[in-house]
Amino acid sequence: MLHELIDWSKKIKRGEETAQEQLFHQKNHPSIAEKYASLLFIGMGGSGIAGSLFKSILQKKSPQLPVTLVSPPHLPQQIPERSIAFLSSYSGNTWEVLDSYEQLKKRNIPLVVLTNGGKLSDLASQNNDLIIKVPACSAPRASLGSFVGILTVLCRQYNFLDQTFDLEEIIESIEHGIKQYNNAELYSSLIQNASRRTIVCIGVSNDSETASYRAQTQFNENSKAAVIHQNFPEFCHNGIVGITGKSQNCLVIFLHTSHLTAHEKQGLSALQAVLDDYQIPWYAVNVHEKKWELQLFELILWADFASFFLGKKGTVDITAVEAIDSLKKYYKNME
Repeated sequence: MLHELIDWSKKIKRGEETAQEQLFHQKNHPSIAEKYASLLFIGMGGSGIAGSLFKSILQKKSPQLPVTLVSPPHLPQQIPERSIAFLSSYSGNTWEVLDSYEQLKKRNIPLVVLTNGGKLSDLASQNNDLIIKVPACSAPRASLGSFVGILTVLCRQYNFLDQTFDLEEIIESIEHGIKQYNNAELYSSLIQNASRRTIVCIGVSNDSETASYRAQTQFNENSKAAVIHQNFPEFCHNGIVGITGKSQNCLVIFLHTSHLTAHEKQGLSALQAVLDDYQIPWYAVNVHEKKWELQLFELILWADFASFFLGKKGTVDITAVEAIDSLKKYYKNME
């Protein structure tokens, strides 16, 4: 898994090249020439994180564009006219995404399918949908870099994203971040406090919710740790009550950029003061980049490496996800 993290920037480039090549070969597809006014991202887990990430980016870069992040299989009752859906499933066999695909086809919503294969690829081929085949990797969660490259190309193809989103700058920042975060000693304090604790990853709405979600999935799968994620300020309404109970044993990780309002900064400081009152350990991830999007990728990169080294310290099998594999096996046997 470590080599997959080190290859983050290579994956982005590979995803970008793959999307450009496959769009060229499908350049006569009818959906390419259309102009769309609304965008839906649909996906689960690691594939869904890519959509969440680009929803955040588009909200910053193209605030006038209606963007909806859909949690499969439940599509919105009302989908704006002239919408297109980007539907992602690395395996192509995620049943919630397959259900969403069928609903989209019934409602005649144009879509682009991002997958490495499986049933989704077969269905998309049969229905002559626009397909981008995601490059193979050792685990679906390691494909996020490829999705970033692919979605950048797609969002530009459909004029959802302009050149102010500088992918080369993102790649350069990630390459610098890999050198910084590929260091086990950097996480010694985190690892010490995380021992036998439930980890709560706190992002900030409209700033770093994608980073907190990515952190949860990576700590779950790489570290085999019990982790939840929540966003500020929603967390403060009732989540804080649960973790301050005497029977709870938690570590709170704050993941946010420096691009916060004065009220958000004050609220986070107040939350940290409450945690200190209850003697609940917390850890704040420090960012070094200046731009918001570079900081967001920095937080994601930190979560990837932190989860790897926590898992390595805990002597777990970082790559294997036996519980998920068992779930898929039982599901398949029930078909």
